[in-house]
Amino acid sequence: MQSPTIRSSASPHPPFNALLDARRSLEEAEGLRRARQFDRAQRILEKLLHKHPDYVGALHTIGLILADRGQYQRALPPLIQASMLNPNDWTTLTALGGVYLQLGAKEMAALTLERALALKPGDASILLSLAEVYREEREYELAADAFIRVREIDPSLYACDMGLGLVYIQLGLFAEAAAAFERLLSRAPASAESLYLLSQLPAAQSTLDPQALLKRLSAQPKDQAAASASLIAAATAAALDQMGQHPEAWESAMAANRYPAKQHREGCRREREEQAESLAHARSYHPKSLASNQDAPLSLFILGPSRSGKTTLEALSALFPDVKRGYENPILEMVTRRAFQSAGLLTTSRLSQLPPVLDSLCRGYYEEELRRRAGNARVFTNTTPALIHDALRIAAVLPNVRFVFIRRDLEDICLRIFLRQYTEGNHYAYDLTTIREHVTWYYEMADLVAAKLPDISMTIDYEQLVAAPQAVLGDLAAMLGLPAPEGALPQVGDDRGCAKPYREFMAATVPG
Repeated sequence: MQSPTIRSSASPHPPFNALLDARRSLEEAEGLRRARQFDRAQRILEKLLHKHPDYVGALHTIGLILADRGQYQRALPPLIQASMLNPNDWTTLTALGGVYLQLGAKEMAALTLERALALKPGDASILLSLAEVYREEREYELAADAFIRVREIDPSLYACDMGLGLVYIQLGLFAEAAAAFERLLSRAPASAESLYLLSQLPAAQSTLDPQALLKRLSAQPKDQAAASASLIAAATAAALDQMGQHPEAWESAMAANRYPAKQHREGCRREREEQAESLAHARSYHPKSLASNQDAPLSLFILGPSRSGKTTLEALSALFPDVKRGYENPILEMVTRRAFQSAGLLTTSRLSQLPPVLDSLCRGYYEEELRRRAGNARVFTNTTPALIHDALRIAAVLPNVRFVFIRRDLEDICLRIFLRQYTEGNHYAYDLTTIREHVTWYYEMADLVAAKLPDISMTIDYEQLVAAPQAVLGDLAAMLGLPAPEGALPQVGDDRGCAKPYREFMAATVPG
């Protein structure tokens, strides 16, 4: 069968003057784009494309303009068309990969950027975009390697050190994260984001000097936008907390949370409704049977509220042979969406809403993706806190799963959440009353799941993990069927009792 041809309303052989005119118009539009005069640039390009619908340069540039404006859905068609007309243009592929990433199409972003990198090996812009894809996919080791390669090519890129610092935090390499953020602060005016991230690093493991950080924070302009002012106040609270100046730290924390508490009020209301629905469902749900496939890698879900100690336990579990860390991995949400889409249903990532008739389809997608991510490992961890909503369905749909629920002293965890600023979600996190409600709900959900799935779940206290990590790992080894790690364990950070100096302030804020 003959392949379809791409048709254009333009003349197949435009005169030479028309070529020159089109090129001059494209160069003018690109100059305006770089000057961020998007409206003028876009008008020029739209006229060009009206005369020459297959002008790849105009399609590419108008796609860039729409992406620059944050209109990613509109940027997609011209970039796809440009790539269709010239599939070997690595610049278009790079732009297209970036748009895919912004739209949450991480698989397509990775495929597109890897194709661009094959055409242009060692290009910093492609590597940087690919590193961001790996970071979004929680493939932190791959992301770190890509960011390091970018630094070797162009050490001046702000996005590279920012991404590298964020990745190092996830890998527990706090000294390296501090160095990345310091590089940012040394060559550009101090940003609220960089200072805040620096304040979140544990001083003992990152050589952070909280007094020097406080001096930097004090020098920040007082007329910043509300979001930046909140970050500065939160960073100030963290520095004062590390210095033991608790009344001043509390005052800064209260100031930091005023603005985000207002911004997240509606989200907090929706969270309450969703939590009530999940709790009612968990109370009435009785698993009839558990999914089984002993050939699949074991999925270990380490679940607990934010700041409960999940990352600490996951890092220790990685000391076992044949365990690969998945961090807060998006694998389950991704395959759930794929199952809904394949069945012609509306897209959702909530496994609890999956019709039972689709269980085997979703299970097949999960096993395939799990093997790809786990590699040769026998156990793959996942610490995504929101999966508590779907834990009972996870046991019924996915093969070979285990749950570890981690708890922590209520006052300690409420304080640590209150002292943090989140990039997204966690709408409850800026008011002590809603924080307490959320944590209490989470513990009740965990207790319900553990009671209904006693053979594949266990509960660990953060305080027990810090006091006796070897004993905790012994219990975990027994559940996983793995030999316990030998030799001395790495030092576990001890944050027990952190709320003690703040109890009076907390009680005054939330009586009773």
